[in-house]
Amino acid sequence: MSVVADLAAYSTVAVQFIWVIGLAAFIVNRTPIGMNNLLEGPKKALISSYREVSFIIALVATSGSLYFSEVMMLEPCPLCWYQRIFMYPLVVLFLSSILMMRKDVQHYAVPMAIIGGGISAYHYAVQILVELGSGCSSGASCEAAHFMYFDYVTIPLMALTAFITILVINLKFTDEEKENQENGFEQLYSS
Repeated sequence: MSVVADLAAYSTVAVQFIWVIGLAAFIVNRTPIGMNNLLEGPKKALISSYREVSFIIALVATSGSLYFSEVMMLEPCPLCWYQRIFMYPLVVLFLSSILMMRKDVQHYAVPMAIIGGGISAYHYAVQILVELGSGCSSGASCEAAHFMYFDYVTIPLMALTAFITILVINLKFTDEEKENQENGFEQLYSS
């Protein structure tokens, strides 16, 4: 296909592999043998930079969708346009939260990631389960998978992976950051 499409597919699989590692670590930490010390480094890094990581993910997803439509000339279907409606503003939201040092971006990003992820999941289901049908009446067909890597990675799955990653990062590490700030505040005034 193209180097960019290959890179996007491999990146999607790599992120999904990281999800599996993270889920396994979460489960192991809940057992008596837990390995909390092993995960403290990556956890602290994400707590302090979850907005930056979310910005990079949204920027890469936006750039990828523009590359597919403007360079590879793949016409976006209606469901692709709806996904873009929820992904593109995330770039601006996260960039402005970084520049203005605002920590309340999750109030806006989480609903957008949930809705965009829902559309992506439906679009992926339409592509995989052809009998489902999408009802797209204009433009490119929503059922058409322009390419498929590893027998499961399509453009909607790439978007779904990005939306879920942004959602989890903002839900998990926003709470961790608040908890760390509260603990630091309590320690500051308890001594």
